[in-house]
Amino acid sequence: LEILREKRYVSGEKLAKELGVSRSAVWKHINNLREQGYNIESRKGRGYKLVSHPDYPTREEILSRIKTNIIGRGYYYYPILDSTNTHAKTFVEKKSLEGTIIVAEEQKHGRGRKSRNWFSPPNGLWFSIILYPRIPPDYSMIITMAFSVAIAEAIEELLEIKPRIKWPNDLLINNKKVCGILTEIDAELDEIHHLIVGVGLNVNNDLDDSIRDIATSLKLEYGKPISRILLFQRIIEKLDYYYQRVIDKDYDLIREKWFQYSNILGKDIKVSMEDKTIYGRVVDVDTKGRLHLITEGGKIEVIAGDIEYI
Repeated sequence: LEILREKRYVSGEKLAKELGVSRSAVWKHINNLREQGYNIESRKGRGYKLVSHPDYPTREEILSRIKTNIIGRGYYYYPILDSTNTHAKTFVEKKSLEGTIIVAEEQKHGRGRKSRNWFSPPNGLWFSIILYPRIPPDYSMIITMAFSVAIAEAIEELLEIKPRIKWPNDLLINNKKVCGILTEIDAELDEIHHLIVGVGLNVNNDLDDSIRDIATSLKLEYGKPISRILLFQRIIEKLDYYYQRVIDKDYDLIREKWFQYSNILGKDIKVSMEDKTIYGRVVDVDTKGRLHLITEGGKIEVIAGDIEYI
């Protein structure tokens, strides 16, 4: 496939020689690629030529043009999974490399925070990344913040559309959700054993009628389909860069970037938690990801909850 990417005719004989296989094996491999959606032209006396490739975020497509240090050390693509986060846990049990990415074309039971269902049909980007960060557990939220910034920055650079980050884990465009991030952590009081970050990004996928009032996709906002391959490559590069900032404990930089994509400061909000509801004005978000609110009863910090602007 890498040889054919040069977009010129390559003889079966040359392919066989470079790959160290028979011409019959080359023919079988070409047909296998065609079954995967690759448009490969063949002409007698000239050989094979790659005309176009499918927009699937496979390992071959995504990692062929990027270089990263951590994110993407392992990469596994599946046509369908129950949940990428659930599947990632099996890789953790196998001691998979940090930065391993699990991608699914479709999820049967994708989920968000509080086990909410995440509609995950084909043509979106549904993926999870395995991390072993050596940071205190109470700083785990900085990773969600870093990932939010990375994805927002990638979208803005490629599409010239600026998403807004809604605390704690959503990306919005025109006040509609386009991306959600689910961070699941296994930790003790002073040590993180592993952390799985799951991302659901609506790209070219259809939206269920039940969520059209609150959700959107990049295709809808951009006005035409997006190359998922180019987008995912840019996202992975950004994730790698900002995760390195986490490792270097450059939390202030991540927080500053986060504020560039969030307009939450000074907003009056309602925070819904499991046992209570709080009303207040946001005066800060610290490097641990905590909201600082001024309420009628004074200043408080909020670690988790669902917010609404009022």
